[in-house]
Amino acid sequence: MSPPPERLLAVAPGEPGGVGLDLMAALAASPDANRCVVFADPQALRARAALLETELPLVELDPADWPRRLADAFEGLAVVPAARCAAPVRAGLAQPEHAGYVRACLDAAARACLDGLLAGLVTGPIEKRALLDAGMDFCGHTEYLARQAGRPAVMMLASGALRVALATTHLPLAEVAGAVTRASLRTTLQVLLEGLRAFVPDPPRIRVLGLNPHAGEGGH
Repeated sequence: MSPPPERLLAVAPGEPGGVGLDLMAALAASPDANRCVVFADPQALRARAALLETELPLVELDPADWPRRLADAFEGLAVVPAARCAAPVRAGLAQPEHAGYVRACLDAAARACLDGLLAGLVTGPIEKRALLDAGMDFCGHTEYLARQAGRPAVMMLASGALRVALATTHLPLAEVAGAVTRASLRTTLQVLLEGLRAFVPDPPRIRVLGLNPHAGEGGH
């Protein structure tokens, strides 16, 4: 039996020449396969599985009405063909001709979450250079998804005991100091607090690291 839709995750594997497709082959063989809906080209997935000499059971869902199938129990990895690769995929190589495909899969997966059809989004690695070479304005998942959602976003790195949120992302070092303002920090902290409250049962303890290594000293 499949988990209810509110517990299902959307997966956008990213650059088809990268490790994202390899991870999909591993996911298909894991107990978590039925917790995910993958937005990718099924032919590219099968080709990578053949290259890895592994089985990859797929259940292709109709891009037009795939939400209707979410309650089904799948014997394999559920895949929504949100787009097709425009050229043969070369493993280990980022190709600008796949930029439109990468963006279409990411857009479809994110939209499914924004529409409340799926609970969260897992993204595979994207080669930014390939997207930029194709003429796309893309500096990172965080900024791109924030624009799609129409809300500010915060990148957070997490381990078992520590979570570190970034006040700035994808900026040249020379521009960081000017980007850290009272308003931007307030927004970052508000987004961080809302996010932590959704996952952490106890009131979170947030500390702010100073940009200056000698920040503090009573304001001096």
